[in-house]
Amino acid sequence: MQYNDQDPWHVNAHLVFGFQCKNCEAEISTNDFPNTNLDDDFLEYCVKASSLAKTRGWVCIEPFSFLCPACNEKSDT
Repeated sequence: MQYNDQDPWHVNAHLVFGFQCKNCEAEISTNDFPNTNLDDDFLEYCVKASSLAKTRGWVCIEPFSFLCPACNEKSDT
């Protein structure tokens, strides 16, 4: 998959270098990808971070606003 500037997940990862939960301190960041050279592979990193967030159960509640799985579960109850 390639970086898509119309994908809100890719754009968020690009803007904030990953994902931060709106309600807590959970995050997906460059620390989750220690061997990535952001100078050369930044757009690839954005795609990987987006995929990891989705795989882990993060949800997009509105543009540039995400919930980690734990906070999403709390909001569903």
